[in-house]
Amino acid sequence: PSLLKQWAKQLRVVNVYGPTESTICSSLNIIDAESWDKPNIGQPIEKTFYSIRDEFGSITTDSGELWIRGSGVARGYIESNELNKLRFITEGEFRWYKTGDHVRHEDGEIVFLGRLDRQLKVNGQLVAPEEIEACLLRHTNISEVAVVKRDSALVAHIVGDKINLQPYIEQYLPRWMRPTQSLWQDQLPRLSNGKVDYRLL
Repeated sequence: PSLLKQWAKQLRVVNVYGPTESTICSSLNIIDAESWDKPNIGQPIEKTFYSIRDEFGSITTDSGELWIRGSGVARGYIESNELNKLRFITEGEFRWYKTGDHVRHEDGEIVFLGRLDRQLKVNGQLVAPEEIEACLLRHTNISEVAVVKRDSALVAHIVGDKINLQPYIEQYLPRWMRPTQSLWQDQLPRLSNGKVDYRLL
């Protein structure tokens, strides 16, 4: 915030927000040199509409997931029907895109809080660790896997019969989604609810 406020004293600084699935830009706001102190994503642009939903898809006045509808929302992912069902939701005559972004209303604006899923950016590429994990789990030697980002690299923590995974990884994963390190473990750390403890990894 301090750097942006310095720029805003000399320039008109516009903060633009929007996922690729809403044709890149869906909202914006002008950064005020005196008061801007949080990642405020502004108000939707023309013909774009926002809704903040809880985990059940109901509208909430608290923090929740940002849903977007409007003329900029994409038709969907090519040949990814399951992902389309998860991300693109039709309610009556309206079609929404679930961004996976955690936001809240604050002083009449929308403030970005982070990701609800585990999406990462590695060397400028957006990566969903779940996709890598699903690919690796199709290998018969792997029973469990958790992928995390360490520094600027992807690391796969794996439970199973140890083998050389590199040929398999190179065959099925694009370069930017390939873990640079595979760590074989007896078990993955778990939270009290049974989910993998990614922070401990």
